[in-house]
Amino acid sequence: MMDASELVFQNDQPLPMRSTLLPTFSVSVMDKTEKVGEKTYFFISVQKLLYGDLQDESEIRRSIEDFRSLDRRIRVEISENMPGIIAPRLSNRETTLTEDIPDNHARFMGKYASERIILQRYLITVLAHPYIGQHKLTSDFLTSPESSVVNYKFSLGRRMTGAFEDLWGSSYTDPDPYFEERKQKMAAYSGTVTEFANAFSLQNINKKNLSSTLALLSHSLESNGHPKDSLLKLWNIAAEVIKQEEYGWHLAYWNGELTLGTFLKHHIAQMDSFKDMMQRRTSLLQELDNAKKTSEKAKPPKKEAAHLALAKAEEAVQRSTVTGKQEIHRLKEAETKGFRQALIDYAESQMKAAQETYEVLLEQIRRIHEWEPAFPDEDDTSIPTSDSNSSL
Repeated sequence: MMDASELVFQNDQPLPMRSTLLPTFSVSVMDKTEKVGEKTYFFISVQKLLYGDLQDESEIRRSIEDFRSLDRRIRVEISENMPGIIAPRLSNRETTLTEDIPDNHARFMGKYASERIILQRYLITVLAHPYIGQHKLTSDFLTSPESSVVNYKFSLGRRMTGAFEDLWGSSYTDPDPYFEERKQKMAAYSGTVTEFANAFSLQNINKKNLSSTLALLSHSLESNGHPKDSLLKLWNIAAEVIKQEEYGWHLAYWNGELTLGTFLKHHIAQMDSFKDMMQRRTSLLQELDNAKKTSEKAKPPKKEAAHLALAKAEEAVQRSTVTGKQEIHRLKEAETKGFRQALIDYAESQMKAAQETYEVLLEQIRRIHEWEPAFPDEDDTSIPTSDSNSSL
């Protein structure tokens, strides 16, 4: 049956990038992993392109920790030094809905299928970013033989400062109506998306639970009785029908997780990145307000330094305004296209799986209709022996 990951990897390819003197990359997270100690490594096929022509092709391996390190470095080393930028963010939401229910059909999907798609979406988003996609951090991640994990440790003072900034920013009104309007809309939208994602996960997990229940039912219907007993034969046919329905529901669960489920996790992470950008902008506006007050109160000996600090703060806010508007437009376009494609993938995968399940069940019905059991005479208590009358 249709594995939804085939649709996702087919449709989730990087867009053609503009001609540049710097190389660009095309990547694919492969259905291949390696376990080393406690770490699971994912293998990535990397193509280096120049003006659209293939220059080099390689295969690298990276762990989840490597991806998280890249995510942190982009957000700390790039985002915090570029006002207005909305950096791609790696989803930290769980990619496996249930761990306690055995996955009897993982062989059809490939192990770590949802993790592969989450990582694939993240890399595609990073590479599609006009600045981060060509940054040295990105190229090093894709070309170095081994990736170095960098951990950032934030002091208690910095964490407390961040908490106060979050509280202050939530009630701060942006002087630019464009940003204030989008901040208010995002607050409502992100809540709606999160509720939808949670509801989608719940109904999706119910499909897997139903699949597991049907698996138990089909097992209970299987009989070890005489293979030519007519009634027992029907029970075995019923078990086959239930087993097929069980597989159909399990496939519906996985298709939902691999298409719309993984996109929603990715989408929520990008909304969080938007909030990060707005919080950094709020901090810059606060610094500008403080710089204005300092400049107004500065005594002649400190007047020049205060004016320079004010000019620097004004420049930072201006860059945040110009870049932020460009980034919001870029993010909205990218996420709208991504959501549209995820819905298409979800519908196509479920439709094809349902069609295949329907055809198999139709064949089972045909077999039952064509089978005519032979019943012994009332005085004959022996087991029927005619193969022609007691077998399908």
